[in-house]
Amino acid sequence: MDQESAGSSTAGEPAFIDAGLIRKPHGIKGEILVDIDEDLIPYFTPGLIVYIGEEHLKWSLVSIRPHKSGFLLLFNEIRTPEMASNYRFKKIFIPYLDRIQATIKDGELLDDQKLGLKVFTDKDAELGYIKEIIKTGANDVFVVEEGSKEILIPDIKDVVLKIDVKNQKMIVHIIPGLIPD
Repeated sequence: MDQESAGSSTAGEPAFIDAGLIRKPHGIKGEILVDIDEDLIPYFTPGLIVYIGEEHLKWSLVSIRPHKSGFLLLFNEIRTPEMASNYRFKKIFIPYLDRIQATIKDGELLDDQKLGLKVFTDKDAELGYIKEIIKTGANDVFVVEEGSKEILIPDIKDVVLKIDVKNQKMIVHIIPGLIPD
């Protein structure tokens, strides 16, 4: 069984993104019950190459399906429950550059790409930077910090006009009542 180890990234970039955690084997075919980072679930499609554990063993995803509070994954490299049990509680990583290329292609950014962005109004006033992202169910809310105050900016199309990761900024339109006087 060929299980390659992956190399490192270019200077200044993380090599891998922590994408999930293997919980336990499931069934007789070698499926593995996994917790996957909520933001990364859309990238887990058959053919995805992931790296397992601190050794970064290279595996190829064959299938994925939801199961209770996690996902059942089947990999080319694991075909029995005994093999799968060797990887309990190991982390699953995806390469940082692969994730960035996928988000550029899909046009959707992940939370870690938004954190730290400077926030400006459409009238070019600086509001601060994105300190935190709150998941509300309906839409995300950006916690923008400027000095000792925080502003809550809903991630809705009428408010968030543009997110420019390359220039590290987000442009927002301030609707009445959004910022206290």
